[in-house]
Amino acid sequence: LLTDGKPTFVNVTFGYNAHKTRGFTWVSTGFRNEYLQYKKAGDSEWITLESFKKGDGRDGKGRNWDSEIYNRIRSFTTDGTYFTVHKCLVDFEEPAERQKYVYRVGYEGHWTDERSFEIRNRQDAIDKGFNYLHVSDQQGFNQEEYETWGLAA
Repeated sequence: LLTDGKPTFVNVTFGYNAHKTRGFTWVSTGFRNEYLQYKKAGDSEWITLESFKKGDGRDGKGRNWDSEIYNRIRSFTTDGTYFTVHKCLVDFEEPAERQKYVYRVGYEGHWTDERSFEIRNRQDAIDKGFNYLHVSDQQGFNQEEYETWGLAA
């Protein structure tokens, strides 16, 4: 459920180049700027990206990153809790074999725990295959909304 403090509903998905692009999405209470931080496993310095917001002038490298689909969603739940849905897309370098990355989302003093994922060489993934877990988006932000969804499902 949606909680104050740290971001929730953190998802990492395959991007348009599944072997090297990742999409990050998370939800936080309130309306504030939040960030994705990532680094190669073992590195000490974080790379920091602010979540998308319409018209931020981000270089989309030929992609339409100014589209409404990438804009932050700001709204409120049925109990009046304000929230923001944040999004980032990252193109990583294709490794010779594999590269593990560590990431977190949030803002100073309110970061999620560190999590990790792996980028693989495209041909290696084709030759050896890979496993992944597919999940759907959440259907509510509080108990009342989940109960309503449960009645309709």
